[in-house]
Amino acid sequence: MIALYGRQSVDKKESISIETQINFCKKTLEDGESYQIYTDKGFSGSNTHRPAFEKMIKDFESGLYTKLVVYKVDRISRSILDFSDIISTLEKFKVKFASATETFDTSTPIGRAMLHIIMVFAQLERETIQTRITDNYYARAKKGYYMGGPAPYGFKKVPIRVDGYKTCKYAPDEDQLPSLLKIYELYTANMSLSDISKYLNKIGVKAAKGGNWESSKISKLLNNPSYVKADADVYTYYTSRGVTIENDISEFTGEKGCFLYGKRRRNERKYTNVENHTLSVALHDGIIDSGTWLRCQERLSKNLQIGKLGQGKNSWLSGIIKCGHCNYSLVVVTAKGKYKKFYCSGHRSYNACDEYGKGTNVEEIEEIVRIQIFDRINDISNTICNYKETDTMWMNAIKIKLIGVEKQIDHIINQICMGGEALTNLLNAKAETLIAEKKYLQKELEKEISETRMTNYGDLKKCMEDWDNSTVEQKKILASSMIKQITVKNSEINIEWNV
Repeated sequence: MIALYGRQSVDKKESISIETQINFCKKTLEDGESYQIYTDKGFSGSNTHRPAFEKMIKDFESGLYTKLVVYKVDRISRSILDFSDIISTLEKFKVKFASATETFDTSTPIGRAMLHIIMVFAQLERETIQTRITDNYYARAKKGYYMGGPAPYGFKKVPIRVDGYKTCKYAPDEDQLPSLLKIYELYTANMSLSDISKYLNKIGVKAAKGGNWESSKISKLLNNPSYVKADADVYTYYTSRGVTIENDISEFTGEKGCFLYGKRRRNERKYTNVENHTLSVALHDGIIDSGTWLRCQERLSKNLQIGKLGQGKNSWLSGIIKCGHCNYSLVVVTAKGKYKKFYCSGHRSYNACDEYGKGTNVEEIEEIVRIQIFDRINDISNTICNYKETDTMWMNAIKIKLIGVEKQIDHIINQICMGGEALTNLLNAKAETLIAEKKYLQKELEKEISETRMTNYGDLKKCMEDWDNSTVEQKKILASSMIKQITVKNSEINIEWNV
């Protein structure tokens, strides 16, 4: 059976009526050949959303039709992309295509050749459109414009106009903001992703779109740079990870959030491998201070490593405690089904140590180390009281200047490598001036840091106060953040501190 299709957008004197179109189509039929007529009147050819046309395509699924005939190709569509898609659909159902007034019949060699040419141009048009869309996307991203999609948890979208361009920016969502801040507070207090999820689900806080919280959702939220008040430390963090920064360092004032964008593998999480990605300062204000946000990034990057430290839940010292005789790790073994003891893995597994085979009670060593951790936290907390309040704006300004000076020094070094003797002498003099400025800025920065560096340990103080309710994993995270290594030799316990 043959399908005859006619379309007329408006009824004008100069336009060809549907009846005339169908009559031309009938002239292509063989004597006695059966046909079915489909017509759309009052529909444009700019798209294929037409009732009779859509019914005809649906009817092709029956397999009864062998050919589609139209008066002219533009009766199907004026879009080469739409026409290409329709031809692909016809090929799928083994339906040939012909134009009654044009040399276009896919049952002939010439018709098939023309079809291939149309397909080539359709693909070119697709790629051109995609390139234009991509270029526009990145151009908007570089300016910090809204990137599309739903707002992250804790934000809502508000319409704005920038340079005459309609766009959106993020603003705090008053309903979700308290929960967002609570998530960061709990994570910096060493609560695990899983425990945070359980806590939020237990108290009835819903995730985005009304779902339940999971560890992956918490991790994605904590990684998102849209929340951070981007300053010089955030700039340094991302440049060290191979990210291209669109904005000058001077724009990282510790006020605005960021957008991170770039291609990633299909099975790769959004914020895990950001090398060759691009970061731009957004139009919206950040919510989380850079110190808190960066501490979260450091802890998130250690999650896998910490998960491997003593995979059993036997002791929060697993992974950082070693034998003072052979430097092999101490492992926990349950003695007589009741008491847990540390034994040297070098003695038990490798026959490499003869000095530490009797074992030492786990709880005794944990209590000794706990007391020393608490004493150290208290010493730090007491020292903080004598320090002045952090001037974050001033510190950020110093860091911005320092990064700028370092860039100038790097540029001069490159010029020296390419320049002659006279130019090299001039550049060396400039480099000496910049190096002196760098040393001065470093001293100023170190002075500020030395007066405020311990302010983070308020979080450790909270962990200490809630020690009895903490899990083994939470205690392990606290211990590994403060202690580099513990060595046990005979009755002597030595602690090498990170801080």
